[in-house]
Amino acid sequence: MWLQPERHGPLLSLIVGLLGSLGHSCLAFVGTSSFQSSIHARRTALYAVTSTVYGGNGGIDDHKHDRATIMARNDARTCVKSFLTQRAIQSFMFLLEECRDPHSGKWIEDFLGLANLGNYHGTGAFDIDRFASWEMVLFEMMERPKDKIIVSAKRRGRGHGGWSKHNPYLEERWVEFPIAIDPANLAQRILSVRGQIANEFIQDLDIVICTNDQILDSYFENIRYDERHSSLTAGAARPEELASTFDRITSIILSRNMENQVQVSSPFRKGNFDLLYNLCTQASIHELLRQYQDAGE
Repeated sequence: MWLQPERHGPLLSLIVGLLGSLGHSCLAFVGTSSFQSSIHARRTALYAVTSTVYGGNGGIDDHKHDRATIMARNDARTCVKSFLTQRAIQSFMFLLEECRDPHSGKWIEDFLGLANLGNYHGTGAFDIDRFASWEMVLFEMMERPKDKIIVSAKRRGRGHGGWSKHNPYLEERWVEFPIAIDPANLAQRILSVRGQIANEFIQDLDIVICTNDQILDSYFENIRYDERHSSLTAGAARPEELASTFDRITSIILSRNMENQVQVSSPFRKGNFDLLYNLCTQASIHELLRQYQDAGE
């Protein structure tokens, strides 16, 4: 019921390599926070159970319910609609920061329970136990009542009128002011950003489809080249060089499309494409493993 190394050695090597590249790209995180440890904990638990299903010691026939649950969780984790909502929220938070409204972005982070969400570069930020489908994030946000957050700002200078800035005997002065938060309005604005990114995803997926044949042709051509020049190590194509070649091809096509389009791209257009490509690869690997498992191989 599992992949057999003696029969599927090359395939296993390719899958392991792809999963390794996905791990480095999808788990890249800027800064340290509780969000980083929590997302790693959720993924570690999920992958531990997944490894049992796809290659553990227990019988799959005895764990049909567990297998269905894990497949449902994997589908939720690789759902492009949920990923689209995540990137829409991250892009919206960036726009809030540019418009000098970081406080609304902080409220969104607190609502989601994710610290430093704006710095996260990955495909699985949401808690799939809390948000099982893509629309649940927005539904729950719209159901929240209007809120206020208190912001403290330090006044200029320590003395009256802003004087005595460096006087150590005077205490610093602070002023507090409330900022109104309308969750329903935030959700509506996020949907607007989500619509733009969805249109970009349509173009990006076309690029992925167009470059797939080029990737395979380049990969097998370099394999044949290595076989013909096995004794020559200098100039031989290495896996990392093959990956960079593919990245350059897709980047050129994406850049040309961005230059020719009339509408301005979303803030993280190239980052969205990179993650969308990784998500497609991850989902395809899951589907391939399921096909082999259903076939009894």
